[in-house]
Amino acid sequence: MPVKSITLSVVRVILTSSIVAMIGDKKRGPLTPEDWTDVNAKDFSTYAKSKTLAKRAAGGFIKHRTDQNKFELVVLDLRGIFGPTLGEKY
Repeated sequence: MPVKSITLSVVRVILTSSIVAMIGDKKRGPLTPEDWTDVNAKDFSTYAKSKTLAKRAAGGFIKHRTDQNKFELVVLDLRGIFGPTLGEKY
């Protein structure tokens, strides 16, 4: 199947991110889509910076698409995942 025909069928992409992309130095209160971690801050991990940059890049990619193949981006900023492990070794 040609890649073009696959692209036309995509209507939504779900990106699993992390709360660290939003939390920044905020200690309390609700988080909103306007909250971002400062990637230039010295006291944040490489992981937090990479999650923030990836989330911004995905949003920018969707925002600047002008062709008819636009699709929706849903970002899940997970705080914690709870439940059984995948197997004994985990």
